[in-house]
Amino acid sequence: MFIDYEIAVVGAGITGASIAAKLCSAGVSVALIDKGAAGSLGASGYSGGLVRLYDSDPLLMELA
Repeated sequence: MFIDYEIAVVGAGITGASIAAKLCSAGVSVALIDKGAAGSLGASGYSGGLVRLYDSDPLLMELA
């Protein structure tokens, strides 16, 4: 069985999940791929819960 997606996002940390969510809200079919549970490994999983709360870039603020 094959499932077609328009975009594959590799990495389900905070950045990959945010990109996938934005694409989905724009109507794009997205496959979010990670080697573990979303947000559990890598930089997002070991961040200690710290997430930047401010950025002067309007595009990054919209993605947040």
